[in-house]
Amino acid sequence: MERIAVVGCIGAGKSTVARSLGMRLGIEAFHLDRYWWRPGRYRVTGPATAATNTVEPAEFRRIEEEIVARDRWVIDGDAANKDLRLSRADTVVFLDFPRWLCLCGLLQRHLMGSYDYPDGVKASLRWVAFLAQWICTTWPSARRPSLVTAISVHAAAAEVIQLHNRREVRRFLSSVERR
Repeated sequence: MERIAVVGCIGAGKSTVARSLGMRLGIEAFHLDRYWWRPGRYRVTGPATAATNTVEPAEFRRIEEEIVARDRWVIDGDAANKDLRLSRADTVVFLDFPRWLCLCGLLQRHLMGSYDYPDGVKASLRWVAFLAQWICTTWPSARRPSLVTAISVHAAAAEVIQLHNRREVRRFLSSVERR
């Protein structure tokens, strides 16, 4: 495991798993949300805030190209440019959790704070409600099927590790420690 893409729904714990894998393997972990959101001090309240406080798609792709060109990395992220990281990954960790578990993770992230956003960026309760609705509607009907297809197309040569709950994640991370 030298180039690891951690993918899954919002609230599944992608950043936590990526950070843990990076520490265990001695590989730098990159949290794409930290690059997607512009630095500053603001509160994310809805899609309009996202539209005005995120980098342009071409710039974000350039940033991600620089990261995946490295020899070793752990990257967590969702939709944007998944072809880049999946085609370079030797391992894909797919956190394929039920929606209720992702909703719990989203709430926990909101209550305890998140290292997904750049310093000074906070999520409002309205944004959390928007993301919860996304988890319940967009993830199962559009985003998850698109991700499954992208994995089969772009990560055909990678080892795909599909995990369905936190217990499986703990077992997987424990096995990585023993390597």
